[in-house]
Parts: sequence; structure tokens; C-alpha cells
Amino acid sequence: MSESSQIKPEAGTSPTDFGLEDRKESIKTYVEQTKLLVALASAFVFAPAVLTSAIKGEVTRAVSDEQFWTFVAAEVLFVLSIMTGYVVLGTIAGSQVRGEHWVYRRETVLSSFVQIGTYVVGLTVFIVFSYLLMTAPATLPAQDLRPPVGSIGPSPKL
Repeated sequence: MSESSQIKPEAGTSPTDFGLEDRKESIKTYVEQTKLLVALASAFVFAPAVLTSAIKGEVTRAVSDEQFWTFVAAEVLFVLSIMTGYVVLGTIAGSQVRGEHWVYRRETVLSSFVQIGTYVVGLTVFIVFSYLLMTAPATLPAQDLRPPVGSIGPSPKL
């Protein structure tokens, strides 16, 4: 594409400054990017549980209050990112109904910033959770304190 044929948006541009096909293509790209971010955030909703199982192995780790609330914060942020992604898609659908096909609407841009922000902060909190989980002191599994099968009462002490 030659430099003279490229459209350079300036402050205050409106949907009428671009061709309809250009606006439709930008909508398609924007929708795909939003769906990808929703998919990434959805995968991370399950990641803490998988991480906990992978790290535990044969050793049990007591979950501290700090670890628990970090886990909850990461989950909430990822769910908010997913929900905000649906808001983004809704704002795009709203502009299409009116025939605007415009990704730079204030509502679309603001909800996109919230979606990306909650995802990035959720990812950061997830990394903190991972670090707290991996650096927690390990304890051995509790010994089986049940009496042997067939015995009556507690085991005799030697």
C-alpha cells in the first residue's frame, strides 16, 4: 500500500471518514482479538487449580490466608476480564445495528481497556499466587493414625 493511499486517523475522526469496508474489516479484527482475550482469561480460570495440583505432588502444603486470598483475587480478575469481553462485543454489536461499524466508540474503547487491564492485573496476581505457592514450606503428609484392622482399641505403646 502506498503511503498516500493509507488512511491516517486524526483526533476527532468519525466513522464517516473511513470507507464502509474498512470499518467492517476493523470490526472483524477487533471481535477476533476480543474473543482471543476472553479465551485466554477463561483458560486462566482453571490454571490455579491445575497449578496447585501440579505443585503438590506427594507433599501437602497448607494454604495460608495470603495464598487463599491471592488465589481468589486472581480468579475474580479473570472472571471480570471475561465478562468485560462480552461487554466489548455488545458495544460492537450495538454500533453495527446502527450501521456505524466503528471500533473507536468511547464505550468500546473504555470496556476494552477494562478487559485488558483486568486480564493483565489478574495475570500478575496469578504469578504472585504461583510464587507464594512454590515458596511455601512443605510438610509431610499426615501419618495414618487409625488402629490396624482387627485390633480393638488403640495400639499399645512400646
